[in-house]
Amino acid sequence: MCHKCIKKGFLLFEILIALVIFSTACLIVAYQRWEIIKQEQEALDRLQALTLARNAMESIGNEKRLSLSKQQIKYKFTVEHRIKPLPIGQTKNLLMPKNFKLVEVFVTWLSTMGMRSVILTSGFNSQ
Repeated sequence: MCHKCIKKGFLLFEILIALVIFSTACLIVAYQRWEIIKQEQEALDRLQALTLARNAMESIGNEKRLSLSKQQIKYKFTVEHRIKPLPIGQTKNLLMPKNFKLVEVFVTWLSTMGMRSVILTSGFNSQ
């Protein structure tokens, strides 16, 4: 046998192809991990926003007045509220006081996926 026909070890080209395949697989795994981290952060932000909205709604209900204190702006979240009367069609057959109002609490924040918001709606008898 000739010495040129016998192959010992790997060729540089084979190593280069294996390196490209390995680095592509690493990039795919890293990208998927990054997407998981973004989704986890989005879920955590939504949970914090819901907690803020619930706390704001409870404070409105406990104080029996339809307003929020100025301390409700926390970190990257903005808490706002809006008062609106109950639509006439819904009060037709219900025994509700005349001063019954719907209160909507909006919590907005800016995430990596854009502007997000959570809305809670509840009814209160304003005094």
